[in-house]
Amino acid sequence: MTVPEKCLEAMESWEPIASETLPEFDFKKFVDQYSNHAAVLEDLRGALGSGIVEDIILILEHEEFLKGPKGNLLHDGFTNRRKIEIAVEQGVAIEVVIPSFAGRPHNPAAHRRVSPDLGEVYALLRLWDISRAVQSVYVPGIKFTLILDGKIYRPFYGYSHDEAVPYQRNLDKQIEKLGAAGFLRTVDMWDLYEARRTDVDSIEGEVREYVTRQWNDADLPARKELIAALRQGVETTPITVALIEMYKSGSYRQVDLKEFFDRAEQCTLARAEHAAYEYTVLLTVMRRLELVQRAFPHAIRGTVHPKPDQYSPIMRSADTVVSPWHGTAILRLDGEIVTEYEAIIFQEPSRYKAWFIDGDEAPFFYEEIAG
Repeated sequence: MTVPEKCLEAMESWEPIASETLPEFDFKKFVDQYSNHAAVLEDLRGALGSGIVEDIILILEHEEFLKGPKGNLLHDGFTNRRKIEIAVEQGVAIEVVIPSFAGRPHNPAAHRRVSPDLGEVYALLRLWDISRAVQSVYVPGIKFTLILDGKIYRPFYGYSHDEAVPYQRNLDKQIEKLGAAGFLRTVDMWDLYEARRTDVDSIEGEVREYVTRQWNDADLPARKELIAALRQGVETTPITVALIEMYKSGSYRQVDLKEFFDRAEQCTLARAEHAAYEYTVLLTVMRRLELVQRAFPHAIRGTVHPKPDQYSPIMRSADTVVSPWHGTAILRLDGEIVTEYEAIIFQEPSRYKAWFIDGDEAPFFYEEIAG
């Protein structure tokens, strides 16, 4: 949690964050150090051997791979098991589609870096470990299709549409350097949406009417929770710029700060409500069109939030609260890789060292150098 007083103390100390630049990141060393598929297979050594399908399920539900209850994957007892059986019968990879990896629009409190960092590499390795473990009992393995939703969310969050474009290309580079191409791939949700544009246009008006009727119930708890959640992601750079300019130039003396902050609160809340409304319309359209299901009819549906009849793989440390793309990666003293908002670094600069990759505009990760 950011503590404003600590940020001021850091400013008063005049102490810059220590840093170093690597010519390139050693992906092989990283995989050797952080891969866990061999340990999982060793743990399951005495349990495997009941048949390919049963062994695959056993691996997928191992505690090192699965987030949430074991019963979720086979909740209805048939659908996902049958998808695994069909893939095995056909000798093809078992596909799991996960809408995730929302991208990194600029956000000075959460992260300066807009390209994927070590947190994404760690998440990708976790997925690849699952596929490699499954390959030990079924050679085609698991193919994870990551449906990037950053571009489709940008407009209602208030960011430029094209700001999301480089993220996918850089994520694909990480997949290739890990050696996971063929088992991990990215697809943009925007492309799936545009491919169904005629269908979208045919129902969007009715969906907006439906959502508006629900939305006008101001006491709806889910509405309030969604607005609070999306408030964290909306574009607020104009406010940030105004604050920086005021305290750097000293012009804050000519500004009614209470009025400024009250107005900032009002416009941030209004933007968050707009984002939440548009998000609800978008999700309702996608659900009615079964956008993901129809694009990948034979795939198991994956999720970052455990749900019945979906597969939720572990993609981050248990000590990480925010998703890798929502913060900055930190290599802790104990060797664990976690993701935190970058503001944590700024308020205690002496605790961390910034590691850049040659040519990058912001740290690839921070290393904790003091407790």
